[in-house]
Amino acid sequence: MIISHKHKFIFMHSRKTAGSSLATKLNRHLGPDDIQIGAWIDTIESGGRFNKNAIIKSANYPFKILLSSLKYSFAERRLALSPTAINSSLKLYYRSISNDELTTHSSAKVVKENFSDIWNEYFKFAFVRNPFSHAVSDYYWRLHLCGQPNISFKEFIYRLFDLNRSDPEGIRPPIISNWEIYTNNDIIDLDFIGCFERLDEDVNKVSNFIGLPLAKDLKKSKSSIRTKTKSIEEHYDKDLIEKVNIIYEKEINHFGYSPFEGPPSKFQQLLIWN
Repeated sequence: MIISHKHKFIFMHSRKTAGSSLATKLNRHLGPDDIQIGAWIDTIESGGRFNKNAIIKSANYPFKILLSSLKYSFAERRLALSPTAINSSLKLYYRSISNDELTTHSSAKVVKENFSDIWNEYFKFAFVRNPFSHAVSDYYWRLHLCGQPNISFKEFIYRLFDLNRSDPEGIRPPIISNWEIYTNNDIIDLDFIGCFERLDEDVNKVSNFIGLPLAKDLKKSKSSIRTKTKSIEEHYDKDLIEKVNIIYEKEINHFGYSPFEGPPSKFQQLLIWN
């Protein structure tokens, strides 16, 4: 998530929608007091920079920063702050001042409550993605994070569907649907919702709205995680299609998504900013 006081926008970072890649592009325009929560590792690896706010707020955890930065500097053969330590320290800081609610993927409700003085004044935007594609991408990402456990896509969907189902490997993500990231009481509460399936086109619209140049052909930072030996369709049978329709019911109904890839049929509803 990014809140730019300099340019008066709020980027709500929904999961599996190239959010980290977009954050790296937005980072280049941050002012000294702007807030970025998450995506710092990708940002620094892509040539971004820490702003004053990131350094000052992460300094609340000096030993964590010092030890990690010494190791990072040794590995890099240059004196540098550790992106991993800054990233995790900022998450700890913003959780500590918001009853553990402000995170990389905060909900619109939480951000609105914590930044009520600017919410109505800033341009707020996020991106959505076809849930059938989202689930496949999330599956391979969570496998990667969990050390490649022997868990099938079917089992992954079953664990998303049944939150009481055992998940000893921790492959179930803490946030499954992105719906609450851009809605408040089931009503979209942002000014613009872009579409992952039309990423370059909609990033260009965001660029025009906020008055900043954002690169086209946005590189999706985690796209190499999934080995594309199987199409999206090949991951599904009738049972899994039904379960995904239930898991992501609100997004599918509101935007008109259908299996398997492609933009939503109700795309006109995504353009809210006047």
